[in-house]
Amino acid sequence: FSISDSLPITLNPRESTTLNISYNGTAEGDFNALMKIYSNDPNRLMQDVRLHGVRFEPNVFSVIAPDSVLKAQTLEVGFEMENYSDIAALQFDVEYPHQWYENPLFSMTSRCASHTISAVRQNDSTYRVILFSMDNTPIMGHSGQVATLRLSPRSTISLGIDTVKVSNVVLGGTQGNNRLTSCDSSATFHVVNNPIDTILQAISICEGECFVFWGDTLRQSGTYSHYHSGLLRDTIETVTL
Repeated sequence: FSISDSLPITLNPRESTTLNISYNGTAEGDFNALMKIYSNDPNRLMQDVRLHGVRFEPNVFSVIAPDSVLKAQTLEVGFEMENYSDIAALQFDVEYPHQWYENPLFSMTSRCASHTISAVRQNDSTYRVILFSMDNTPIMGHSGQVATLRLSPRSTISLGIDTVKVSNVVLGGTQGNNRLTSCDSSATFHVVNNPIDTILQAISICEGECFVFWGDTLRQSGTYSHYHSGLLRDTIETVTL
């Protein structure tokens, strides 16, 4: 740790200032130090300040899906990685609504041009996906989609809201360690008959009041949605209290 400001600092009575502390190391981990502040205050010649910091490289994995998909349309799910570290391989389990979709097809994006993809069925709704390089080549770039899943709708598919989830994510660094720091593990989509319109509203109500939304009486703050199927277009109306 080091102080970025020029010292010494002179303060008038009742005046305050801010010290800018920086960490200059390159290693990852938790770091602690004790800073001693010396002054000419006769009642407090020295003040101890404990410093704590955490240094890490953020590496985030996400699953993404369209807001809505037509009932007879192929569903395309994306897998994105935002990585500061060099990632040579990755693994994740993906779960999709198999009662409505079939024939899963996995593919890689141009970020993984030097890699191979493998997808192994775990159960009716879950596949384990592995992207790897035989010579430990890092995946290209540090932002964007790395893989895609395409699913064909079954003839029995139903309208409504469904979710695709990922779990057991491993982002393999070039040293073989898991570099994952966080994961957006689910993506929700609407299966609709027609192209969809979205209506957003922000409603302010006073304490003790209520708001009637499509027959429901709302009294607590939050976000509420209603799906309406029309003849030519469908509508999702969302209200936030």
